[in-house]
Amino acid sequence: MELMKIKYIKTDLFKHISTVFLWDNIAKFIGIITTIILIRGLSQEDYALFTMFGASLALFIGFISGGIRTAYVRFAAEEYSRNKKMPNEIFIISTVLCFTIFLILSPIIILFNKSISQLLFNDNIYSIALYLGFMGAIGFFFIGIVSSYYQVQEKYHNSGFILSFQKLLFFLLLLMLIIFGSLNFLKVAIIQIVLFIVFGLFLFVQILKSELLKNKLNLLINHFAIFLKASSWLILYCICISIFSHLDVLMIGRLKTANDLANYGVAYKYYGMLILALPSIMTVLRVRNSKIDMIESIEKQKEFVKKWLRMSSKLAIPIILIILVASSFVMDFLNGPRYTASILPFKILAVSSVFSYIFAPNISIFISMKKYTILFYFGLTALIINFFGNLWLISLIGISGAALATLFSHLIVNGFSTAYVLLKK
Repeated sequence: MELMKIKYIKTDLFKHISTVFLWDNIAKFIGIITTIILIRGLSQEDYALFTMFGASLALFIGFISGGIRTAYVRFAAEEYSRNKKMPNEIFIISTVLCFTIFLILSPIIILFNKSISQLLFNDNIYSIALYLGFMGAIGFFFIGIVSSYYQVQEKYHNSGFILSFQKLLFFLLLLMLIIFGSLNFLKVAIIQIVLFIVFGLFLFVQILKSELLKNKLNLLINHFAIFLKASSWLILYCICISIFSHLDVLMIGRLKTANDLANYGVAYKYYGMLILALPSIMTVLRVRNSKIDMIESIEKQKEFVKKWLRMSSKLAIPIILIILVASSFVMDFLNGPRYTASILPFKILAVSSVFSYIFAPNISIFISMKKYTILFYFGLTALIINFFGNLWLISLIGISGAALATLFSHLIVNGFSTAYVLLKK
């Protein structure tokens, strides 16, 4: 009976990862074509702005809503696995909390984006990218929270379709822009922002109409307090990781030229394609490891990590070796001669992607242990190492230094976090 249950769990987990991976692949395939069009179609100056826009967008999403959405999935998945009923009050609390933060920050970003750009980059050239990135983050928040709502229920087809469909819409709008007009940073950014806001609000309203308003929920203070108490350290961790993930782009913008930023942006885009399966894996593991059987068994957590290390190493390492050999030719063919300086940083980031896959379960295991404080300190350590690594290595060897700083930070922090999980009694 126990053996049958284990087989069912493995099959179920594989099915969920396969479902999310399928939709992620569709989204990423569309994203690859879009990326090549933008790399080829935008000038280096515009692509540098687009790189900063993308980093700002992701940073604001991670800083403001990413942590709260992660906490929502963790908290709601446990409640849903216990009671088989969606804790809709947590959805409303998460939404109100995120939107309140956006409202508080809006006047600061709108009025002082030039001053912020001057402070961060010693130039206000990226002020428009910061401002538009913030506006895009507001729109994407609604898409993200609806996607998280479906992930809690393990409705991965729904969440996957949402993310893939918005990528397809952006691609179609980009084609229309090429056919009927000219391609530049401002037009591309505005199209993406309008799409996020309109599509996101449409999805959010459908959820409210179909589920939440029918339940006649009461937003009680105690729900809010319980959610914050259970999730505050997890939210802080996600903020650290969000800054960590885009610190290289921000520091290149500060320390190097627009040409350097454009080249690193190309390397970073292709690195994102290498880790295209990672969001699928992390999405499923986050929900799976928030269930009761994993939360209550340290031995199951350890066994899961050991099996994952063995399996992922066998798969990831040979694939990355092939990519390292072939990347020089492929990137030169796809990007043209303008971005040859992006090849070495990409190869370094490709090595980093191996460790991202190998250590993928760590975060979800820490979340299942409810070790949020320790998780936050790991995230803070990664951020500090990455900051000083970037400061030293970018000045020393240029944009390849930023890639090395990312690699070393991943190695050190993931190594210690894995050791903690395996040695915990």
